[in-house]
Amino acid sequence: MMNNEANVINGIKCNVESCVYHSSEDRCHAGHITVGGDRDACDCCETECNTFKAKA
Repeated sequence: MMNNEANVINGIKCNVESCVYHSSEDRCHAGHITVGGDRDACDCCETECNTFKAKA
């Protein structure tokens, strides 16, 4: 998948290199993100990015 500069989400840093929306500059190119997880999360490990799509 080609990263589209028009879809960059400013202010979002992504360091998940195995995601198709990740760029070498740690930017997210998804256009939008959906974050889920435990509604009463107290720690980042209790949340997740539902927009994640694994690289082939």
